[in-house]
Amino acid sequence: MRETYPSESWCARKCPAEGSFSGRAKNRANEPTPRAKWWVESGKTSTGPRRPVNNRLTGGLQLSRHQVRSPYDPLVTARIRFATPADYAAVETIENAADRLLIDWLLPEKWPPAPSGASRASEPGYILVAEATDTGAVVGFVHVIESDKIAHLEQLSVLPEYGRRGYGRMLVDAAKEEARGRGHTRLTLRTYADVPWNAPFYSRAGFAEEAPSTDFHRKLVHVEDGLELARYGRRVQMVAVLE
Repeated sequence: MRETYPSESWCARKCPAEGSFSGRAKNRANEPTPRAKWWVESGKTSTGPRRPVNNRLTGGLQLSRHQVRSPYDPLVTARIRFATPADYAAVETIENAADRLLIDWLLPEKWPPAPSGASRASEPGYILVAEATDTGAVVGFVHVIESDKIAHLEQLSVLPEYGRRGYGRMLVDAAKEEARGRGHTRLTLRTYADVPWNAPFYSRAGFAEEAPSTDFHRKLVHVEDGLELARYGRRVQMVAVLE
């Protein structure tokens, strides 16, 4: 299993600006668009127009000052922090590199390029990046959209050469911690059921399948249907309850 999870931003790249949909579906939604401690340095949060960008950390990560250790390899550590404008180019590069794995698996006729990091940062929500502590390089990111009191994991990507080391899991756990700290009780996503690094990975990270039950999530399904994403495999919605 490789942690280069196109958790699904495909539809987001093709969807109207009001929908932002995780699961290799990329859309954007201004409307409906091993749990560890984190070592985080103050920096600008990646937020959209509904939440002004500032230098104050928010949510579950604000009091953390610890390095993250991989749940799979104790020798692998990372620093999880909020993305800054200096990271935007890396975010786009990482996503395009990670996309190659899904493209090779699904064999679509066409696959749109990743959105820019700045475009992702303009969405309401946050982007967290993982820095490998041995090199200082940004090797992965997770993007969570916040819309109408919903926290939705829009995209998770890790450089293929850093896959299978735990960076994806560290980012997911950090995203859950931050969402919890912001008052969310659930974190949702949409993904492919049978791609090894999609639903099976998220299941191991504490997510379970559920039926879409809100206008926001039903709209994601509608957009996915329009893009015919199901022709590449069964699509599912998953949720992690944030206790």
